[in-house]
This record gives sequence, C-alpha cells and structure tokens, in this order.
Amino acid sequence: MNAQSVNTIRKKQLFMLSRDNLSQSIFYMSVLFLGLGFHAVYVLLLLFFLLLKPSYLIKPKIKSNFIVLFLLISFFLVPQYLIGYQQITVDNPVLSMLSVMFSIVIYGILLQQMPIKVIRASIVFLVIGIGIEALITLFYSFHLNPVLYGYGLLYNPILNKEVNSPGVALKIACFSSMLVWFVFQYLSTFRKIGLLFIISILVIFSMWLASRAFFVILFLAIALSVLLNLKLKNIGNFIFLSLLGLGCFYLLLQYFDISLFSRVNRLDGSLQSPRFLLWQDGFLKLLTHPLGGFSVDQTIDQVRWFHNIFLDAGRLAGWIPIVSLALFTFYSFVLFLQRKNKYSLFAGFMFAVVFALAQQDVVVEAMIRFVVLLYFCAILLGVKDSSQHIKARTKQFSRSKYV
Repeated sequence: MNAQSVNTIRKKQLFMLSRDNLSQSIFYMSVLFLGLGFHAVYVLLLLFFLLLKPSYLIKPKIKSNFIVLFLLISFFLVPQYLIGYQQITVDNPVLSMLSVMFSIVIYGILLQQMPIKVIRASIVFLVIGIGIEALITLFYSFHLNPVLYGYGLLYNPILNKEVNSPGVALKIACFSSMLVWFVFQYLSTFRKIGLLFIISILVIFSMWLASRAFFVILFLAIALSVLLNLKLKNIGNFIFLSLLGLGCFYLLLQYFDISLFSRVNRLDGSLQSPRFLLWQDGFLKLLTHPLGGFSVDQTIDQVRWFHNIFLDAGRLAGWIPIVSLALFTFYSFVLFLQRKNKYSLFAGFMFAVVFALAQQDVVVEAMIRFVVLLYFCAILLGVKDSSQHIKARTKQFSRSKYV
C-alpha cells in the first residue's frame, strides 16, 4: 500500500469521525431542546440526525427489553388521551398524544441501539434542559418582583405568562438531584465544590418558593446517593461535603433579604393538608371507577387535579394506565437488579427520583417530560454493556485454551 492510499484512507476515517461527532452533537441538542420544551426545534434536529444516520430507523435492531418497555409505557399514555378525551385538560388532546408518542417511538428506537454512554448523556441533557427552563423562570421572576412572585406564582418569560410555582420547583428538584449524584462520583474537589455551590443556591431559591416537595426529593436524592455509593471513603466524603455544603449555604444566605422567606413556615405540613385529603378522596373514587371519569372534590382544594401520577391517570382512564405504570416500574426495577451495565446505578437513581417527583404533581397534563425521562432511564437499565460482554467472552475463551 503506497503513501497516497494511506492518506486517502486516513481522510475517509477523519470524515467519518467528524460526521459521527456532528450527528451525535445534533442528537444531544435535540434531547436538550426536548427538555427545554421547544417541540418544533427538537423534532427538526431529530429529523436532521436521521438524515445523517438513516440506518437507525431503516434497519433498526430492536431488543426484547425495549419492546416490553415500549408497550407498557404506551398502555399507560394512550388510554389517558382516548378514554379521558373529555376530561383531559391539555389544549389539543390528539395533537398532544401524537407529539408524546412521536418522542416515545423515535427516541426509544434510537436509544436502545446506541452505546450506554450516549444513553446516559441523553438523560443528563434531558435533565439539564428541564432544569434550564425552570431556572430561567425562577431567576426572571425573582428579578422582576421577589415580593409578588415566589410561592404559588412565577412568571415564565419564554411563554410570556404567569405559571404555577410547584411545577417549577419540581423541575429544579430533578436538576438538583442529578447534581447531588455527581457530587458522589469521581470528580475533582474543585468541581465538587462548584456543584455544592450551585445546589446551595438552588436550596435558597426553593426556600423562597416554599416548596415542601423540593426538600423531600432532595433528601431522598442524598439518601439514595449515599446508599448506592456506599463505601467507607464515601461516608467520610459525605460528612466533609455536607459540612462544606452547609457552609456555602450559610454564606450565600447572607446576601438575601430574610423577609423574602416568610412563607417558609408552610414547610411544616402534616397529613391533614389538602394534598393528602385529595389523595384519600381520589383513592376511594378510583376503587369504584375502573374506567375513570371521576373528578376532584373542589371542596377540599380549589384544583382540577390530584397531583399524583397514579390518581390523575385513574381519573382520566381508570385502571388500565395504573396497571401499566405499575408493571413498567416493576419491570424497570427487575432490570436494575440485573445490573446490565456500569451506569445502572445512575439510571436507577434517576428513575427513583423522577418516580417520586411524579407522585407530587400533574404529569401527563403538565409535566409529560418526566414520563419521557422515566422512559429514558428504563431503556438505559435494559441495555447490556457491550464492553463488559466482550471482556467476559474473552476471559471465557482464555480459560478454554488451557482446558
């Protein structure tokens, strides 16, 4: 082979490498915009990715785990739009269903064929997108009028309208939980301090929002991070980082007007709060309405939803979506126990956090991206690490030579 042939091969390899990098970047950007809620942008980017990599869709390699997950999540979503057509509170139920199912079908087929690093990065980008959208609303509202806005109401400059604060608080809780996870990973001390600084700022702003759910989810994230990364060294790191985090929190708090946190006393809620009474009422109605069709008792609280993924699904379509979601969760847990790849702990952690978040707010009718995030995590749990498989086969082969 002459020098000219070698140069030609190298140029082709560089072209293929740059094309792969471009397509991967486009895919990540599409996931980011999905998290941000820019549906038209993420669809266009996704179609552009498919133009560069058509084989993912033309000749897909479908895995059995994915088929099970896809069917279960579909039986959870579709009945709520069809059976609950008259009750669902989205503007256009058919268009909303098609949009959701487009992301479920296309991203599902693509992700289950991709390397585990790409799936993990996609989860991270999706959470970052969700977090950025919430932080834009949070910081803009604080800048606009920290007395008027806060608990109950915020202003979204992207949508140019006022929005409820609990949904924003839960998105921030999701983003904060992922940061907590990375604090316990193998990062430099400088990066960990940076993460703690960001988490401390988010905690202070969540106090301004007076969000009980944020602190419940944050404590759950810390507990799961310690449990899933349980090592003697990590326990010492946890104590050190906790003290460091408290120090950051205290120093940052000095720069805020304490009067802005006057609503923080609502964080001492009890089982007699309207939310728990709504859940009790919804559960009793669910038992006698197998096809849904019941509504919220507004004498308990002036809301239209139960703020719980199971009860709101039951309100719209009865037992079918509830059973499907329960089976989807159980199957994901089974995949987690199998530890198919090195990112199973991360996927299981994020699944648990998002699942807990979904018990706190309206999901299908408002926070549908949480369902997509659960789906992404479940797909990662079901994908086997090809490198581990190759190592196992190599080890087995090397042993057989001496038998």
